[in-house]
Amino acid sequence: MRQSAQPAPHDSNPATLIFDLTVSRYDSPDARRHGALATAYAAAGNDAAAIAHLYVAAVESDDPALWRQVADRAWQSQRWALARQALEAVIRQSPEDASAHYRLAVLLLPYDARQAFEHLRYALDDSALGARAASLQAAVTEAALDAPADQAARIGVALAAQGHWPQAEQAFATAVAMAPDYAVGWAYLGLARAQQGKDVTDAFARALTIAPGDALVLLLRGLAWRAQGDHERSLEALAAAQGAAPDDPAIAAELGTAYRLLGDLASAEYWLARAAQLGAGQLQFLNALAFFYAEEAYNLTGNGLTVLTEAAARQPENAELQAAYGWALYQAGQVTAAEAALQTALNLQPDCPRALYYQALIYQLQGQVTLAVETLTRLIEHPEPQGWDRLARRVLATIGS
Repeated sequence: MRQSAQPAPHDSNPATLIFDLTVSRYDSPDARRHGALATAYAAAGNDAAAIAHLYVAAVESDDPALWRQVADRAWQSQRWALARQALEAVIRQSPEDASAHYRLAVLLLPYDARQAFEHLRYALDDSALGARAASLQAAVTEAALDAPADQAARIGVALAAQGHWPQAEQAFATAVAMAPDYAVGWAYLGLARAQQGKDVTDAFARALTIAPGDALVLLLRGLAWRAQGDHERSLEALAAAQGAAPDDPAIAAELGTAYRLLGDLASAEYWLARAAQLGAGQLQFLNALAFFYAEEAYNLTGNGLTVLTEAAARQPENAELQAAYGWALYQAGQVTAAEAALQTALNLQPDCPRALYYQALIYQLQGQVTLAVETLTRLIEHPEPQGWDRLARRVLATIGS
């Protein structure tokens, strides 16, 4: 299960919290004063006080721009009730705001799936959020005829797939409250807690007591160990899961990733290739193998480029895959073909984070430092960087050193 990033707040650094109250639609001295106090407290590192004063400024002005900032800050600090209030205020002032509707839907999904479903409608046509909104709607629709505990768990899985771990935890907690003998529900709850750095002992103790040999429970235990940084134990659990379900391509793929994280690339290749074989016709497993070859620059002159060529040919509209193919070609010395593939990726999706990152690396390797910096900066400022911004910052640090 890949972790995906949550919608990025406008500015995640409290020290740079700045409010332009001069453009507030409902300017008032109180709003201006509280905004100034919020900025001062943020600069001093007192985020709680900054949020409190920002909240008062938003109440005084009822300006959607300030309410958005309240929502961002509340989301960062996991003050979900305040985030919900702020998002509802934004929607009251800007009824078509796709991001506000999407984020409010995420908060509502563990408790009120029907209301969340309606909010997701407003994000379906959004270029950045449309696919995510559609996926969450599909989960609600598919769960409609399930037992209540299964409904909650299915919604939790959909939230987890997009990296909304706190809300996924809430959904899984609801599932096991409804069905205390739900082993997989307990295992998912443990994974959601592990992703947030919380204690998972009780959740997995319950899951393994109820179903000690269940392949999915073992798989989730392995993923939880991975989230906790214990790759050796993760490998043990995933190997046990694979033994319990030897024909499951998802388990084989995760076992491949486990070996990759331990630096055993030959074993990683074997299990990722095995997953692609077991899951023939399911492109996600072919893609996992293709991304492995591109990202690790492993065996490109052997199976690597062959797999990437096949994957790219089968999915000509997949910008991420075209970008990976281009990066692999560049590493293999096929510069012209690489640049063409990357341009294809950027034509398909001009803001594709993977494509931007690889393009920046190529600029850097070609000595075009200015273009590399511009592209990396664009990625850092991307509203949905999917983790590539962290890599971009590392590269920028090397350029500046």
